[in-house]
Amino acid sequence: MIRKFCLWATPIVIIFILFALYYLYTIQGELKLPDKGWSRTLHKPIDSTERTLYTYSDKQGTELYTIDGEAIIHSTLNKHLKVTQQHTHSFKGDLMRLYWAEGDTYVFKKNLNLYYFNGQKELLIDKGVEDASYKEGTVYYSQGNMLKKVDLKTLKSEKVRQFPNDIRTLTIDKSYGALLLTTLKNKSDVSFYLSSLEGKTPQFKKFATTSIVSGDISQASYQVNDHHFYLFYMLSAIHDGIAFSPYYEELALDHINKEEVVAFKNKPISFQGWPNINTNEIYFKMMHNQPTVLLSAEGNRNLRDTALNVYEAHPGSDGSWILERRSTSTEASIHPFWINNQTIGWLDLKSEDHYQLGLASQDPEIIKASQKLNNEDMKNALSEATVSVPRIFILILISLLFASPALMIYGVIAFTRIELLERNSPIVKWIIGLVFVAMMYGFSCFVMKPSFYYYAPDYLTFPLGVIVWPTIITVVSWLVTRQFKTTEWTLLHEVSYFCLLYLIIANFLFGPYYI
Repeated sequence: MIRKFCLWATPIVIIFILFALYYLYTIQGELKLPDKGWSRTLHKPIDSTERTLYTYSDKQGTELYTIDGEAIIHSTLNKHLKVTQQHTHSFKGDLMRLYWAEGDTYVFKKNLNLYYFNGQKELLIDKGVEDASYKEGTVYYSQGNMLKKVDLKTLKSEKVRQFPNDIRTLTIDKSYGALLLTTLKNKSDVSFYLSSLEGKTPQFKKFATTSIVSGDISQASYQVNDHHFYLFYMLSAIHDGIAFSPYYEELALDHINKEEVVAFKNKPISFQGWPNINTNEIYFKMMHNQPTVLLSAEGNRNLRDTALNVYEAHPGSDGSWILERRSTSTEASIHPFWINNQTIGWLDLKSEDHYQLGLASQDPEIIKASQKLNNEDMKNALSEATVSVPRIFILILISLLFASPALMIYGVIAFTRIELLERNSPIVKWIIGLVFVAMMYGFSCFVMKPSFYYYAPDYLTFPLGVIVWPTIITVVSWLVTRQFKTTEWTLLHEVSYFCLLYLIIANFLFGPYYI
């Protein structure tokens, strides 16, 4: 009775072991770092909807302001990336963007209007505002082609300058302090202006132009470093949907003050190995004296699964930008930003239209802590392992085709020389067995295609593995069959059990990595 139970339990145990082996392999994939020297994603209890957040650093750590529906959440992260304090202010209306925040005071856009919250009261600055930027108690904002400013102490607005065309973006770099302004004419001609904000009246200098066909400029930012002006901007155009193109230009700072206006040639940034990136989620900064961007892009989360993850990119020696993954998100990561030189943050999709703060760091202790196995890792690994089941069943059907010649030989002998089967002729057993094994070598060659070598672990893809593994499976199947064989078994029993064991081992060993 026990022998009979073990006879049929063995195939089930083999299936369980091989499936568990693949499950452990998927767990290894989940624990893999996004890039050398960076931690896996750490989640913090800071909630947000799909809105751009605002952040700055002070003595307490990093102050983060997120928009969660009709509320602004102010959170503080200490140097160990732990949330030390958090409080919320609620507002009625559609909170669209935060332009500036400090303590419990905010400048934000709500229902297309610009507001100032002084910690106690919500005050309207102006209506129909398109973009805004803050410097030292003054907010500069645009309405059509008019640039205005408001002093937050008095809330008195005044006109600064009227431009020939509609203002599209306003940006003030905190370290340099000048205002970068762009305008758009007839959805085709873009102009770049720069002005110092030191005097009472800004003196804007038009220093560059570019053009686009039926498009727009969605963002423009700059930084100044070592007497050079680094400009990053995004153009969009409608071609079977909205196509976003990022551009980067480097100018001598002295050139900005000259009368000459540069016409940019509009050669977009190309990302090495990523020819089809189309996203407006790209943010620019000078890091370690090198131009760098953060972006959200669809890419491989593991060997089979894809997700919208955060990448950091910088120019390579050939002029293309090299992408390095920073997040290990399973769904979508948006609005990436730098917290400091070794920490990056973003908003990570938690549920429908609801996000939480995600972080990645170069701190060795944080990297070590991030590699601890958690419930989410086990859940994702199990999901990935379960998805492999249809691939295994497809491979089972294919393997039966490869096994069919041995079955055909058995049928021919059964119709022509039935007495050989009745005598359990060892010659017949070896003929059928050798044909089956030979076909299984062909089956292994069929399975181990380039895609298999891409997905499968090293222990399956070593040199001559296409010969070694069928040999190992043959020996194991023969030994197990020999162990359970009794004098009551016929030739059909023995050959069938051997073939069954071989097919189970081969399909559940190779199947998860097939296709």
